[in-house]
This record gives sequence, C-alpha cells and structure tokens, in this order.
Amino acid sequence: MDPLFSWKKGARWTFGADFSGQKRTAVLTVTGSSGDRTDFEYDLFEPGDPQPTASADEAWYADGDYVVWGSRDADDSLVPYWRVFKRGAEDGAAWPGLLDLEVTAHMGKAEVVVPAGTFKDAIHIRVMGPKIHDFFFAPGVGLVKWETGTDGGEVVLELREFSAG
Repeated sequence: MDPLFSWKKGARWTFGADFSGQKRTAVLTVTGSSGDRTDFEYDLFEPGDPQPTASADEAWYADGDYVVWGSRDADDSLVPYWRVFKRGAEDGAAWPGLLDLEVTAHMGKAEVVVPAGTFKDAIHIRVMGPKIHDFFFAPGVGLVKWETGTDGGEVVLELREFSAG
C-alpha cells in the first residue's frame, strides 16, 4: 500500500477540530496494520472531557489501484467512504469516486501550515460529490489537514501532534 497510508500500530495523529465554530480534538490511532490495510480508531473529544464523545473503527486499505478510507463493522467487514488516493496519480489526475456522482482529483502539491508545523510538499486530494472533502497528506506524516464543506458549515481538522508509534 502507499506509504502515506501504511503505519505501524501505535502511530497517532492529534488534530484541532473545528465543527462550524465548535472546537474539539480529534485523534486517529493505528490499532493494527498489514501489508494492504491500516486499521485505526477515530476518537472525538469535547473540550475538557478526557473521554471520547464519539468513536469509530476505521481503515485505510488497498482496493486494486486505489487506497480507500472506510469504516470497520463489528464483524470486521469494511464499508468504504472515499477513494482517497490512486497509485501513481500525479497533479491533475482524476478518478471515479465510490458514489455515482463523486470524483476524486489529485490537486497537486501545496504548502500547508498547521499547528504541528509547515509541510511544503503536502499532496492535496479533493473528493467532489454531495460534499467537498479536501485532504492534505505529507510524506512521512500522512494526514495533516482535512476540510469538509457541509450544509451546516465547515469542518476543519488541523494536525497538532504526530507520533509514528
């Protein structure tokens, strides 16, 4: 699988999360990894609350030429959300999403400034469908920023801390 999505158990990303002005903390923690799949826990914390208020089992996994972001059900079956990457894709490439009207595009490299630092060569991936999702992945770190436009406003996650585990 692509090195942007392959992480060993214990890798952890802590994000400052803004849900239309409501500040929270989002944490992704790798719970397991194999050659073509990385499982992780997605936890959302309210300010001052040490316990997550929301939690989901998710995965990045290979599906042919694509890396898919999806959830894991209780029986460990995978439910796909997005095709977030296509192997070998370069700036300007586009590929079909998982929904009929969805398209994913490689928007090129961008400089991304987040609380964890400045990432000069972050790969910008945009999923265009009922909602627009902009993902920024930096070599050696993975996801550094995620923006989603929704009917209710914007959701922005910016990396505060990263540990490779």
